[in-house]
Amino acid sequence: MTPDTGYTASVGGTCGGSLVGATYTTNAITANCTVVASFSLNSYAVTPSAGAHGTISPATPQTINHGSTTQFTVTPDTGYTASVGGTCGGSLVGATYTTNAITANCTVVASFAVVASPMNLNDTGINWGGSYPNGNNPGCTGEEIGAQDCSHGRDVTHNDNADGHAGFSFTKIANSGAALLSTATIGSGANDWACTRDNVTGLIWEVKTSDGGLRDQNDSYSWYNTDSSTNGGANGYENPGDTCEGYVSGQPATYCNTQVFAARVNAVGLCGQSDWRMPTRKELRGIVSFDRVWPAIDTTYFPNTPEYSVVWSGSPVADGSDGAWGVDFSGGVSYIDYRSNNYQVRLVRGGQ
Repeated sequence: MTPDTGYTASVGGTCGGSLVGATYTTNAITANCTVVASFSLNSYAVTPSAGAHGTISPATPQTINHGSTTQFTVTPDTGYTASVGGTCGGSLVGATYTTNAITANCTVVASFAVVASPMNLNDTGINWGGSYPNGNNPGCTGEEIGAQDCSHGRDVTHNDNADGHAGFSFTKIANSGAALLSTATIGSGANDWACTRDNVTGLIWEVKTSDGGLRDQNDSYSWYNTDSSTNGGANGYENPGDTCEGYVSGQPATYCNTQVFAARVNAVGLCGQSDWRMPTRKELRGIVSFDRVWPAIDTTYFPNTPEYSVVWSGSPVADGSDGAWGVDFSGGVSYIDYRSNNYQVRLVRGGQ
């Protein structure tokens, strides 16, 4: 019995017998009888699934005849984009995914990723001009002033100290996640200040405390990251000792390293969110205010920043697995140091 492609053979009639593979063998023949072959079109299960941050419809397995195609509607959440894989093969046009011709049981797997978007950049905070041959002027004056920093960027176009120095723009955020007035003060209550939103970049930053608690300004951490896709080829230094609140010897979940600190903050939540992470070097440098030193940051919106404060970024060094990037907020310089050193951390969320 030889069915066409995509069909399955079955045999009936009056002779009786059995079909094994392509061969049908009758029973012992004792009278005139018939052997009747029939062929039915195969059908297969197409099983859809969707990851987080979107949906696929229909969401249940579909029965599809051999050689036919089927369609699914793939809908990402706001701010996400869709892609489709699986074993069926096919193409996604707009929100509609059309499979290839189905010839076996197969899967359609939708996944969703954050839409990458350009990040706006802060200016430097420098709103004064250099004076030849040395020194600085109190305002944006000086030789070749049109070529100097103070003549360009947001420090000129958005120079409003009401929400941050010069071209910076910040909003205080409460423990609950609500926006606050600029007069709000730090505290542990739901409506007390705990984070600062950068209105230019959209990033939200942890504000350090001075209460000896989990986010105290004086706590320090070694650089540690077990994610091989982002750690530059090595985990770093796990246990620097008792340099932060809550450290317990022999309990890795309390160790004073960058990864554990982020995990501890996310476990309790901060400003209504639990997706806090280490900032990149570029993000961290974005809140440096280069018009000042000790510390080089707007302390109206980032209080409890020590005068001599080196802060780890999450960025590994490209040419060696024993170092990582930090930013020295004494003067705003970023530089490389060993991951075993203990520095401050300021977590961030959003972006990327």
